[in-house]
Amino acid sequence: MKKNKKGFTLVELLAVITILGIIATIAVTSLSKTGKRAKMETFRDLEKNMITSAKNYLVENPRMIPDQGGNVGISLKTLIKEEYSYPISDPDLSGAVCNGEGDKASYVYVRRVDTAGVNIKLEYDVCLKCSKYKSDTCQSSVPTNLK
Repeated sequence: MKKNKKGFTLVELLAVITILGIIATIAVTSLSKTGKRAKMETFRDLEKNMITSAKNYLVENPRMIPDQGGNVGISLKTLIKEEYSYPISDPDLSGAVCNGEGDKASYVYVRRVDTAGVNIKLEYDVCLKCSKYKSDTCQSSVPTNLK
């Protein structure tokens, strides 16, 4: 009499399930890292937009350009109010915005570093504060000359 050998053995099924589990673990880990990297890139792009907004603000408000060796802080609230920027939505929280006040204020810190001549050289540091994100260039306290 012939034996009917249809189907898989228990060992074969366990091997397939184990392999699928390993593949799923690798995929989930990879997707998680990609999501975190995408959020960080979004924050970096928002910081670049804030610098561009501050540059445009200073072009149209030259009296705000600091004297040689001086500095000025331009708050995100000012940039939004003067229509150089738009309210920044927090990528971590839907509906939340990153333009707080006081210690939670987001701003661009502008330093004038030229020593002489007519060419003005400015350096920009961004402090973007959202719910779970804070720029690396944030100072320990909010600048006192924040506009």
